[in-house]
This record gives sequence, structure tokens and C-alpha cells, in this order.
Amino acid sequence: MPQNLNQSAIFVPPADHAAARCVSPERLLALRRTALEVMDLLAGSHLPLRCYLSGSVAEGNADEYADINIQVFADSAKEVEIFLLDCGLRCCHETPKSHLAEAVIVLEPGIADVNLVIYPANLERMQLPTRDGQPRPRLKPLALRRLIEADTSTSGDDA
Repeated sequence: MPQNLNQSAIFVPPADHAAARCVSPERLLALRRTALEVMDLLAGSHLPLRCYLSGSVAEGNADEYADINIQVFADSAKEVEIFLLDCGLRCCHETPKSHLAEAVIVLEPGIADVNLVIYPANLERMQLPTRDGQPRPRLKPLALRRLIEADTSTSGDDA
């Protein structure tokens, strides 16, 4: 798990943020590996929760300013936060963009912010839509692990 969380000032992307290009395959792979590390950490918590990677990192079209978005379906957002604090991770809260989310906990492991969007456990089977109403693609940890393995084998990266 990334250990040194960056507590630096808030970064404001330049005005041409919307025109930013997709990141390199190496950076996308690094973003996905970071996501999997966080998902594995949460899976080891023994809390009753399920995690899914969503957003541009899952879809493969992340730009250079992309955050890692992980949907967490849990009985208690507070228990997730306490677990993270017990692991020595610094986290902060953001206001959820969806009325369905209980909380957004942000980790800053270095490569990109990791947004843990906490939903009630009973919403796991509900297909959460994107802003334009389309179904939001999401990856379970096993699917993400397979995608990383496939990306690693095609790129020749042994890390």
C-alpha cells in the first residue's frame, strides 16, 4: 500500500484540462496498480464490504489529471474510515456528488488521489449511472488484476 500520503497544497489543473490527452499505457498501468493495492488493502480489512474500480482508470481513457475512483459498498462509512486511520493512512472527506453515496473518502498516495465513494451495502446490485445517464462500467478486484496481468504481458513490464 502506498505509505507516504501527499499532504501538499491543492493542485488546480490548467484551463485546458478538458483537452488533456489520455495518459501513456505505463501511467494507466501504474494507476490501475495503485487502485488494486487500495482494493486489496480494503479486502484485508475483514469489514463486510465490496469494492469496484470505476471511472476513467477502469475504462482506460484516463487523462493526466485523472483520479482513481473506487466504489465501496459497506455497512458503515465510519468503519471504513476508522480502518484506514488504523492503517496509518491520512484521509480527508469530500462532498458526495451522488445523493446515494454516504461519503467520499480521499486518499493521496502520490500517483493520483484515490476517491473511495462509500455507498450503502444494499445498493451494490444497483447499476449506478454516469452523469449522462449511461451505465457506469466497473471492475471487481479479480477483473482488474487480470487486466493488469494482460497489460503487463503485452508491454513486457515485469514489475
